[in-house]
Amino acid sequence: MARLQKFLNIISFALRVVLAIAFACVLIWFVVLSDRGDRQVLQGQARIIDGDSIEISDTKIRLVGIDAPELDQECDKKGRNWKCGQEAKSALSMFVANQVISCESQGLDKYRRVLGNCSVRGRNLGKWMVTNGWAVSFGDYSFDEAIARRNKFGIWQGSFEKPQDWRRRSGVIDGHVDPMNWLCGSFGN
Repeated sequence: MARLQKFLNIISFALRVVLAIAFACVLIWFVVLSDRGDRQVLQGQARIIDGDSIEISDTKIRLVGIDAPELDQECDKKGRNWKCGQEAKSALSMFVANQVISCESQGLDKYRRVLGNCSVRGRNLGKWMVTNGWAVSFGDYSFDEAIARRNKFGIWQGSFEKPQDWRRRSGVIDGHVDPMNWLCGSFGN
């Protein structure tokens, strides 16, 4: 009876080791697979969606490290409102000028858009947008933002609400109005 118990203990231990190894292999496989997807390179002519989003071959790409005014967002310049969101989109469109854009994927955002580090003619789009005052930095381009602010480029010509604050206040999510935020905002909750 003791031999049988010892044999069953050895078998049980061996099964746990095999299961642990199998689990580790599956985990490594998922990490390798997801890492390969994160490094994807997309190239082509882009449709400019707004100041920080483009589309290449039906793939929506959000530029990493920046936040540009939303299309409906207005900024203030000497007491007058101007459509800074539209201007940011126009500036990006003119800079890109139907050239081939290359984007290295950095993963996905919460809306399942590709997060991309994109360039045209060897120039980083996010850095260009921030340096020229058409977007704020999410930390990646703080120095460039300081240059734009000091020189009063783009949105820094006057006052503006940070895009993320404007989206929250306006109930806009991913360029669309979020019904719950709109309802709560409409009734003062």
